[in-house]
Amino acid sequence: MDGEVLVTGGAGFIGGHISLRLNDAGYDVVVLDNLERASPFGIKMLTERGINLVKSDLRTASLGNLLKGINAVVHVAAYISVEESLKKPLAYFENNVQATVRLLNACVKSKVDKIIYISSAAVYGEPVQTPIDESHPTNPISPYGASKLCGEIAVKMFSKCYGFSQTILRLFNVYGPGQRSSYAGVITKFLERALQGLPPVIFGDGLQTRDFVYVADVAEAVKLA
Repeated sequence: MDGEVLVTGGAGFIGGHISLRLNDAGYDVVVLDNLERASPFGIKMLTERGINLVKSDLRTASLGNLLKGINAVVHVAAYISVEESLKKPLAYFENNVQATVRLLNACVKSKVDKIIYISSAAVYGEPVQTPIDESHPTNPISPYGASKLCGEIAVKMFSKCYGFSQTILRLFNVYGPGQRSSYAGVITKFLERALQGLPPVIFGDGLQTRDFVYVADVAEAVKLA
């Protein structure tokens, strides 16, 4: 398959799986990651596959050279902790919004054809209806959620003004191999306890609902997009 794809944050948990899936599909994949929060699992798999990994930071990098020959960009790179964003809101807007706008501007100059932006269910805030679909109101309740929504708005605006194609994927709780312990959701914690012969711990009345998506399904969705 023809096409060179840049995956930002491609050495992380989700970005790594996306990079591997696109490589499997025959795309020529280049990964851009500052390795600040990279997944050891992701780095190992990228190295084993021989996928080109460029250590650089979207906030400071000269992006023109990196985007030469790139047909599509999958923008995964972001800070992702709701709790941390409440303590460091400025860092989240610099990393998740300012860096995204820098990338979009460079994509326009380099005539990139397609942007796939990995967003988050955090843009919705507290649900007013279930199931949640794309028509659900966006009302983020954390700096993280607000930063991802700002990124969405920037992607749509740049696409409308400058004519490239765009797809936005709002991910709910992603789980799977290579997940970092700092991002461990309830599925990871249930498995860890099961492996120790312990019962899962459930808080509240057990009637809470959460949406989960397997990381390989996320990677396949990106490939289809």
